Amino acid sequence: MRISEIICEDILDEIIEDEANDPVIMYLIELLDGIRERSHNLHQIPKVRADALINLVQLKHPQFNLDILEMSKSSNETVKGLIKDIKDDATGIKYVYITPFADEVKGAEAEMDDENAPRTAPEKTVNSMAKSALAKRS
Repeated sequence: MRISEIICEDILDEIIEDEANDPVIMYLIELLDGIRERSHNLHQIPKVRADALINLVQLKHPQFNLDILEMSKSSNETVKGLIKDIKDDATGIKYVYITPFADEVKGAEAEMDDENAPRTAPEKTVNSMAKSALAKRS
Protein backbone atom coordinates (compact mmCIF):
# COMPACT_ATOMS: atom_id res chain seq x y z
CA MET A 1 0.00 0.00 0.00
CA ARG A 2 1.32 3.42 -0.95
CA ILE A 3 1.53 6.35 1.39
CA SER A 4 -0.83 8.35 -0.87
CA GLU A 5 -3.48 5.61 -0.54
CA ILE A 6 -3.21 5.69 3.25
CA ILE A 7 -3.54 9.46 3.30
CA CYS A 8 -6.55 9.35 0.96
CA GLU A 9 -8.26 6.74 3.13
CA ASP A 10 -7.71 8.88 6.23
CA ILE A 11 -9.14 11.92 4.47
CA LEU A 12 -12.20 9.95 3.32
CA ASP A 13 -12.76 8.68 6.86
CA GLU A 14 -12.66 12.25 8.15
CA ILE A 15 -15.12 13.40 5.48
CA ILE A 16 -17.55 10.64 6.40
CA GLU A 17 -17.24 11.49 10.11
CA ASP A 18 -17.75 15.20 9.36
CA GLU A 19 -20.82 14.38 7.29
CA ALA A 20 -22.45 12.75 10.29
CA ASN A 21 -22.35 16.10 12.09
CA ASP A 22 -23.30 18.10 8.99
CA PRO A 23 -26.20 20.48 9.78
CA VAL A 24 -27.80 19.78 6.40
CA ILE A 25 -27.91 16.04 7.07
CA MET A 26 -29.07 16.58 10.63
CA TYR A 27 -31.94 18.80 9.40
CA LEU A 28 -32.83 16.20 6.75
CA ILE A 29 -32.95 13.49 9.44
CA GLU A 30 -35.17 15.71 11.59
CA LEU A 31 -37.60 16.27 8.69
CA LEU A 32 -37.68 12.59 7.70
CA ASP A 33 -38.33 11.55 11.28
CA GLY A 34 -41.15 14.11 11.57
CA ILE A 35 -42.77 12.88 8.35
CA ARG A 36 -42.43 9.29 9.50
CA GLU A 37 -44.01 10.11 12.87
CA ARG A 38 -46.89 12.02 11.26
CA SER A 39 -47.66 9.22 8.80
CA HIS A 40 -47.58 6.75 11.68
CA ASN A 41 -50.16 8.80 13.60
CA LEU A 42 -52.38 9.13 10.51
CA HIS A 43 -51.91 5.47 9.47
CA GLN A 44 -50.70 6.42 5.99
CA ILE A 45 -47.91 5.14 3.78
CA PRO A 46 -44.83 7.10 4.85
CA LYS A 47 -43.78 8.90 1.69
CA VAL A 48 -43.13 12.46 0.53
CA ARG A 49 -42.55 13.99 -2.87
CA ALA A 50 -38.83 14.40 -3.44
CA ASP A 51 -39.17 17.98 -4.66
CA ALA A 52 -41.23 18.92 -1.58
CA LEU A 53 -38.62 17.43 0.76
CA ILE A 54 -35.83 19.21 -1.11
CA ASN A 55 -37.72 22.51 -0.89
CA LEU A 56 -38.19 22.05 2.86
CA VAL A 57 -34.49 21.45 3.41
CA GLN A 58 -33.59 24.34 1.09
CA LEU A 59 -35.44 26.74 3.39
CA LYS A 60 -32.55 26.41 5.85
CA HIS A 61 -29.83 25.08 3.54
CA PRO A 62 -30.14 26.47 -0.02
CA GLN A 63 -27.36 24.24 -1.41
CA PHE A 64 -29.40 21.04 -0.83
CA ASN A 65 -30.51 19.14 -3.97
CA LEU A 66 -31.49 15.66 -5.17
CA ASP A 67 -27.86 14.59 -5.61
CA ILE A 68 -27.09 15.41 -1.98
CA LEU A 69 -30.23 13.53 -0.90
CA GLU A 70 -29.20 10.41 -2.81
CA MET A 71 -25.59 10.70 -1.62
CA SER A 72 -26.68 11.03 2.01
CA LYS A 73 -28.91 7.96 1.62
CA SER A 74 -25.96 5.90 0.48
CA SER A 75 -23.35 7.26 2.90
CA ASN A 76 -25.17 8.08 6.15
CA GLU A 77 -26.45 5.14 8.20
CA THR A 78 -29.21 7.14 9.90
CA VAL A 79 -30.57 8.46 6.61
CA LYS A 80 -30.22 4.98 5.10
CA GLY A 81 -32.35 3.62 7.95
CA LEU A 82 -35.03 6.28 7.43
CA ILE A 83 -35.28 6.24 3.62
CA LYS A 84 -36.61 3.00 2.19
CA ASP A 85 -36.42 4.04 -1.47
CA ILE A 86 -36.36 7.01 -3.84
CA LYS A 87 -38.28 6.25 -7.02
CA ASP A 88 -40.84 7.51 -9.50
CA ASP A 89 -44.49 6.51 -9.16
CA ALA A 90 -46.80 5.59 -12.05
CA THR A 91 -47.30 9.25 -13.01
CA GLY A 92 -43.56 9.98 -13.13
CA ILE A 93 -43.39 11.96 -9.88
CA LYS A 94 -40.34 11.14 -7.76
CA TYR A 95 -41.19 10.11 -4.18
CA VAL A 96 -39.05 9.44 -1.14
CA TYR A 97 -40.47 6.35 0.58
CA ILE A 98 -39.72 6.38 4.28
CA THR A 99 -39.14 3.20 6.27
CA PRO A 100 -42.29 2.58 8.35
CA PHE A 101 -42.28 1.67 12.02
CA ALA A 102 -42.19 -2.08 12.74
CA ASP A 103 -45.82 -2.22 13.89
CA GLU A 104 -46.99 -0.54 10.64
CA VAL A 105 -45.38 -3.29 8.58
CA LYS A 106 -47.15 -5.97 10.62
CA GLY A 107 -50.46 -4.09 10.36
CA ALA A 108 -50.15 -3.76 6.57
CA GLU A 109 -49.43 -7.47 6.23
CA ALA A 110 -52.48 -8.28 8.38
CA GLU A 111 -54.70 -6.06 6.22
CA MET A 112 -53.46 -7.79 3.07
CA ASP A 113 -54.20 -11.16 4.63
CA ASP A 114 -57.76 -10.05 5.45
CA GLU A 115 -58.42 -9.11 1.83
CA ASN A 116 -57.28 -12.50 0.54
CA ALA A 117 -59.00 -14.52 3.27
CA PRO A 118 -61.70 -16.95 2.15
CA ARG A 119 -65.27 -15.78 2.64
CA THR A 120 -67.30 -17.22 5.47
CA ALA A 121 -70.83 -18.57 5.10
CA PRO A 122 -72.61 -15.30 6.12
CA GLU A 123 -70.51 -13.29 3.68
CA LYS A 124 -71.37 -15.71 0.87
CA THR A 125 -75.07 -15.52 1.75
CA VAL A 126 -75.10 -11.72 1.76
CA ASN A 127 -73.17 -11.64 -1.49
CA SER A 128 -75.60 -14.00 -3.20
CA MET A 129 -78.61 -12.05 -1.84
CA ALA A 130 -77.15 -8.82 -3.21
CA LYS A 131 -76.59 -10.41 -6.61
CA SER A 132 -80.14 -11.78 -6.78
CA ALA A 133 -81.63 -8.40 -5.73
CA LEU A 134 -79.59 -6.69 -8.42
CA ALA A 135 -80.76 -9.24 -11.00
CA LYS A 136 -84.46 -8.68 -10.03
CA ARG A 137 -84.05 -4.91 -10.54
CA SER A 138 -82.96 -5.35 -14.14
